[in-house]
Amino acid sequence: MRIGLIAPPGVPVPPPAYGGTESVIDRLARGLVRAGHDVLLAAAANSACPVPRVEGTDEAAEAAPVCADTVTELRHVITSYAAMTGVDVVHDHTLTGPLYRRPPAGPPVVTLDKPGADGKSKGCAKASADVIKDIEANPANYYVNVHNAEFGGGAVRGQLSK
Repeated sequence: MRIGLIAPPGVPVPPPAYGGTESVIDRLARGLVRAGHDVLLAAAANSACPVPRVEGTDEAAEAAPVCADTVTELRHVITSYAAMTGVDVVHDHTLTGPLYRRPPAGPPVVTLDKPGADGKSKGCAKASADVIKDIEANPANYYVNVHNAEFGGGAVRGQLSK
């Protein structure tokens, strides 16, 4: 499995002194490689963890605070995710990463009727038997996205589950 690990940008991996998260990421990266996984680490450029790393990250300054400022972390997150398009899973330890990397929306599978003036919908939507079977068997692969005039990309998004 190809696994992407994203460390916060403020401290190298492994850390030269304090850095609990960075210590865990270092041991995790090394252990995953020993277990036979391909690991891609996004960390400060002056990190020494002996696994393949994302290029183009900034060095962590020696006297910098452990938590990087928002712009620094967001730049690091954008660089990291851009380099991790081919991984199977990303293990992100940043604060902004999960907010930045919302999964892309898939194409509509079943279109529901627009609610009436009372805001309610009634009846059933039509879908092929294969689509219905797949939704029932793999609900986590599907979500509901409600669009409106103000939020054309979706006002509410809800993941299906069993």
